[in-house]
Amino acid sequence: MKLSQNAQFAIDQAHLHPGKELALLPEWYDQARQDFESYLETQSPLKHPLLSLQKKSVAHAIASKYTAIFDDMGAGKTAQALAVTVLGGHRHTIIVCPNNLKDNWVAEIQKFIGTPLSQIFIGKGQELVRMPKTLVTNFKFLIFNYEAAPVAHKTPAIYPSAFQICDHIIFDEAHAIKNALTKNYMCWYYYLAQRPPNQLTLLTGTPFDRYAGEMYAYLQLLDLNPSVPGTPFTDHFPNVCHFEEQFALPRGKGGTYFSYRAEKLPVIKNIWGKRPVRRNITDITEMPGKTDQTINLPDDFFPDVDFDDLIKKFKKALALMHQQDSGRKLNDEDSSAMGAVQKIRVQVSECKVPYTLDMAEKYLSTYGPVVVFFEFVQPMLMAAKMLREKGYQAAQVHGEMSDNDRRIAVEAFKEGGKFHFLFATFGTLSEGVNLQVSNTVIFNDIPWRPLSISQAERRVWRIGQTRHCFQVSILCRVDEIILNNIMAKTDYIEDMYGIMAHARKEANL
Repeated sequence: MKLSQNAQFAIDQAHLHPGKELALLPEWYDQARQDFESYLETQSPLKHPLLSLQKKSVAHAIASKYTAIFDDMGAGKTAQALAVTVLGGHRHTIIVCPNNLKDNWVAEIQKFIGTPLSQIFIGKGQELVRMPKTLVTNFKFLIFNYEAAPVAHKTPAIYPSAFQICDHIIFDEAHAIKNALTKNYMCWYYYLAQRPPNQLTLLTGTPFDRYAGEMYAYLQLLDLNPSVPGTPFTDHFPNVCHFEEQFALPRGKGGTYFSYRAEKLPVIKNIWGKRPVRRNITDITEMPGKTDQTINLPDDFFPDVDFDDLIKKFKKALALMHQQDSGRKLNDEDSSAMGAVQKIRVQVSECKVPYTLDMAEKYLSTYGPVVVFFEFVQPMLMAAKMLREKGYQAAQVHGEMSDNDRRIAVEAFKEGGKFHFLFATFGTLSEGVNLQVSNTVIFNDIPWRPLSISQAERRVWRIGQTRHCFQVSILCRVDEIILNNIMAKTDYIEDMYGIMAHARKEANL
């Protein structure tokens, strides 16, 4: 099946007039998107077929050109971005990602497209300014970490010629630059303003966590200004950070990058259509089911403790955390109270370990390897020791390990044979880690952040999983305080997405 005239026109216009200012909503946008969807129903631009929701996302991204895909953990963002590159006919693509995900992108490119290694350039920021001349025209993909742009700005020739001919830019784990006042964000924004690409694709499963203003950075990259007075965004979130800094070359001994020149920030012009999209892995009909199980522990699991007093301390700690989120600094007394609660949480976590291991053994005997998440390293090490005494082995991943040691542990668990369990602290397996070898996740602890839970469960319940999945939470009474906080934050996030959708509709975006 060939692309329709409208769909082909969308691609041709991007390549023929990359710098031309076009109408925000071209009259052919809706029809082009439908045509792309029809095209994807019969064939895939990749070596593997796309799922139903992925097809809609790819068709939307191609037709609109500048797109942010939010809240999509485990739903194959990498495959969707690569499909956009292939279907859009892009010859040169830049992929910007955290340093630990560069090798993962190489593997995905070869899996889905089959691009030879000779056409994939991987580098750090320093290598950006001394790229081999042979790569300027021969590369298919450039993969850099987020620190690449600031390094490039330190040279007289700000951007190498390879950047000048690149027609698609992918920001993976884009929450890495969700703070619009950082050096990394400013430099990437300035690059986009100086040389707008034909296509821009932002990928992030966690667009914001603490407050709605974190969305501002993404919207600004997409040329959507939420700070216009009278819009639903500013009505609900009037204190959003206004980005009024103008990029400047380093000057002085401090090498500062910015000067404050209000209203002189360059604006990206060639942007089309309805950009931000928000979906969820639960919307994909091809995904296997998932069962959530809760194990409620009796109070005597934590001996000689007054739980009513403990709950009061947890509530106070939560209130102090909210004060910190709003920018208030804690005094010595408050900091001491927070530290005391943290010590109690470690003790609670240790007391939960026997119950967690009992459930882990049961699921291991029925379904195979199990992933267990902990909030703290100490209880995790204790659990690993107890398992060894029973003849089991657990691979371990935590924040005190190097990236390379983490990678080795994860790969050893995925290969099977040696390890029955993978123990990890929250956050250490949050980005780009596929653990479909397991279909069970057990939470020894409940983290304060709701996104930590979503990130953890999506390591096994994601695209490529063929078995029914299980999530088991080991809870006690004090965990109810944390769970209530998680529910409140989740409701806040849902409200924010609703407001954003309403703002886009009113602005005809």
